[in-house]
Amino acid sequence: MPATSFTFICELPRPVELRSFSGEVARAVFMSMLDDTMPGLAKEFHEAMYLAPYSVSPFLSPGGEVLSHYLPEGRVEFRVSTLSEKASDAVRQYVENGFGEVMIYDVRTRVMGVRMRTFRWSGMVPMRFAVWFRTPTAFRSKTGKYVVYPDPYHFLKNLAKIYKKYEDPTIPYHRYREWVREGGIMLESQHVRGICTVPDHHGWWRGFTGSAVYSIPEKVHDSRMARLTATLLEYSEFTNVGKHRTAGYGFVSCRPLAMRKQGGRRRPLYKTNQFLSTYSKSLTI
Repeated sequence: MPATSFTFICELPRPVELRSFSGEVARAVFMSMLDDTMPGLAKEFHEAMYLAPYSVSPFLSPGGEVLSHYLPEGRVEFRVSTLSEKASDAVRQYVENGFGEVMIYDVRTRVMGVRMRTFRWSGMVPMRFAVWFRTPTAFRSKTGKYVVYPDPYHFLKNLAKIYKKYEDPTIPYHRYREWVREGGIMLESQHVRGICTVPDHHGWWRGFTGSAVYSIPEKVHDSRMARLTATLLEYSEFTNVGKHRTAGYGFVSCRPLAMRKQGGRRRPLYKTNQFLSTYSKSLTI
């Protein structure tokens, strides 16, 4: 079943200082909605150990600005994306039952409306694209350590795994993973704004925010892999990526870019393995 996003619009009677990241608060509100609709489902989803069938965004301003630890008086919103039919049915039932009150700490607020959007690939296949990592992001490596920079291999492998489970089990996941590893996607540039320490119930972890520009080199171009990459990029705006994506972390925006020329075709700066060897010691925990 295609992923569906539900953006809930709330009206706050007064400002709220949050004691934790707003994505975690949004997830708690979502779990409360599930409990009101299908008791027991919230616990099932929250305890899912592998590729949970939903994600949430942090709270956002009406203009889309991330509100990480402070919610102003007035209108705020958050997005819930459902990846499975069961999750989608639960949220649809909540919406059809009418918008009730929700609690954000001790502040009672009403859901004023909801916007729905269903995932459908646009058909555009960019050879160059930008990704904004808007909330702290980290990817788990094969060794169990976390990669805290915009490495294309870990970024796209994570997305392909989610897509295969919930959208299309027939995609060539292993072939795609190896194509990316061998340089199918190149990192042209990255602008990591900072690496932050994020507390959680296990202690803490590190995540990065910032932007990166990727491209598909002409010499390793594979039309099927390029189409799958384009699909995954659009899908990422529903799923989030990396660690704790169900709590608003790994919240991304993606945009296609035109190919750049400067005395000929501009070549990307890094292959995946070159970037790994350069940065792994300083940015992998």
